Amino acid sequence: MRRLVGLLVGVVLIVGVVAEAKELKVTNSADFANCAAGIALTAGPDAGQTALAGDICVVQPGVYGPIVVTVTVQNLKILANIGVTLNGRIIIQANGVQIGAPEQGLTINDNFGPAGIDIQAAQDITIEANVITSTAGPAIRSSGGADLRTLRVLNNQLRSTVANGVSFAHIGALEDSVIADNTLETNGGAGIGFLNGRVRRVSISDNRINSNTAQGIVFSNNGSVEELELSRNTIRGNSLGVQFGNAGGVSEVAFSGNTISASTAGPNVLFANGGFVEDVSFEGDELSTTTGLGAPPGVLIVNNGVAERIQFRNVLIERNRGHGIHIANAGRLREFSIIGGRIRNNAGHNVFIEHNLPGTDFGVSDILLEGVTIEQADDNGVRILTNTAEIGPLSFKNLLLAKNGALGICIRTTTGTMGDILIEGSTIRESQGGPGTTSCDGMAPQAEGSGIEILTLGNTPVSNITIRESVFTNNGGFGLRLHALGNDRVTNIAIQNSRFEQNGTRAAMGQGSGVSIRGQIVEQIAVNPTVANDNNDHGVEITASRDILNVSISGGEFSNNDRNRDGVGAGISVSANEDLLGLRISDCKLANNTKGVRIQADTARDHHVNNCEISGNTQAGVEASIPNGANLDATNNWWGSPSGPSAPNGCSGQADCTPFLSAPPGGPTPPTPPTPPTPPTPP
Repeated sequence: MRRLVGLLVGVVLIVGVVAEAKELKVTNSADFANCAAGIALTAGPDAGQTALAGDICVVQPGVYGPIVVTVTVQNLKILANIGVTLNGRIIIQANGVQIGAPEQGLTINDNFGPAGIDIQAAQDITIEANVITSTAGPAIRSSGGADLRTLRVLNNQLRSTVANGVSFAHIGALEDSVIADNTLETNGGAGIGFLNGRVRRVSISDNRINSNTAQGIVFSNNGSVEELELSRNTIRGNSLGVQFGNAGGVSEVAFSGNTISASTAGPNVLFANGGFVEDVSFEGDELSTTTGLGAPPGVLIVNNGVAERIQFRNVLIERNRGHGIHIANAGRLREFSIIGGRIRNNAGHNVFIEHNLPGTDFGVSDILLEGVTIEQADDNGVRILTNTAEIGPLSFKNLLLAKNGALGICIRTTTGTMGDILIEGSTIRESQGGPGTTSCDGMAPQAEGSGIEILTLGNTPVSNITIRESVFTNNGGFGLRLHALGNDRVTNIAIQNSRFEQNGTRAAMGQGSGVSIRGQIVEQIAVNPTVANDNNDHGVEITASRDILNVSISGGEFSNNDRNRDGVGAGISVSANEDLLGLRISDCKLANNTKGVRIQADTARDHHVNNCEISGNTQAGVEASIPNGANLDATNNWWGSPSGPSAPNGCSGQADCTPFLSAPPGGPTPPTPPTPPTPPTPP
């Protein structure tokens, strides 16, 4: 088979040598049309000659027309010899045709329509280095009745038409084609419009698509969009940047290095197609500064189907009038990731997954945000909502969330399952809260400015949450809020090697702890080792309307809480309305709080505070209110003095505090705060 192909190539080369293309010089309007149609020329040095397949019509300088040039000769090239203007249009009916070449393009002014260049052929068409302007229809249009393949639209200037710069209106697919290095500006429609059939294996690169009345690029075809590349384009000041409004699915689309900005009436990128969105990637794109009414986001995904395997890598999404990224598709969201880059200064939420609306209540799973800076949103930094659908797994790694208007991250479901959430190596700081912001629970009139809130509203647990090597600091509300607000469980929570400091700066009383865990039943909680210092309320607060089971807090520091001195501020507060079973607080430092450790339950057993340093607390070192059951075991602690507990840093209520240590314990060293991620350089 390979030998046969080689022989065929050899035959083609031999034929090519024998049948050399000839150049025919065109000198008048009639011969322009004659050369294209294979009719003998009437004037000039090549009078009497006829263009055959593979020949070249070289149009001499001058103004031609008004005339319609219909190309019926296969593989014909029409080139300009500098300074050629055609007042008319070109219709391409033969395959293999080329109109223009570098420094040999035409200027086409078609004042009558329907297009400057109309492609009715099926394959291998090149349109290069032409200027097409002031046309009554599109500058370039395809209008054939079959598929169109291997089209190349290269380095043209397509301006000021009354319609699209390029319109693909043929009946059939567009495949294996390239649109590159063109300028498409100030057209009355879109820069590029795909109107019919399937679009597959098309590359759109290095174009300038600016200030068109409609979209920069629009897919409104009645089929799918597959294997599309959009790279290094500047798409600015159109009503909308890139719109997928086709009837079918969108798959294998790669954005890279584009600047898509200043859309005047919609998002910079919109997926509103009638099917799935799959395998879409953005790499190093800038998607910024939408300006239209209705708060258009930078990227909006509202397709009618699943959305999966969507990745943003090293993108800059900023200063959009709505959200940065907004996803509200009518189907599952799966394998969505943002890696590197910066999302900032958007007027809504920086990232919003809105799956709690009618028609969008589908699961959200396998979400990864890693190494990205998310900052200075007017509202939430990241907001993920469902109503009855599941949330998780979610991973947030090495993030910097800073100065977001409402809170850093909000994750909420009403009755869907919630779990497998990881926060790792991240810094969440300076969330603002206040008027005009949106609370995570949807009930408070405004956000308090928490770092992260993970909530359930109905009868479903908050479960399987891991926080490690992260910093929560200077947030207006809670540093971390894990609440089952619908009277369900909070279970399987692990907080490791993290810091929660100076949170609650803007919160109401009781809403400003470093860590707050609340539910009907709270169980299987491990905090070790962790620092929770200088918070307005408690360092760590665990509250259950019924029972608390199996809590371990070890090897951390919980000091200087109740920073605003309103009387609410223990280092560690554990409160159950009914039973407390299996509490271990050990190897901790609890200093200079209102109360070091506060324990409250109706009945309790197997509950211990041991080997801790408890000193300088202003109302109690340990306070236990347990009307029934066993006393709290608070033995073998250091109370800041060899003489043991004494007021005000005393031992109060149902607690046994002797024997005590006569010197500070040698417990684990409190964790070193993780290094915040370095904000990336904007692409």
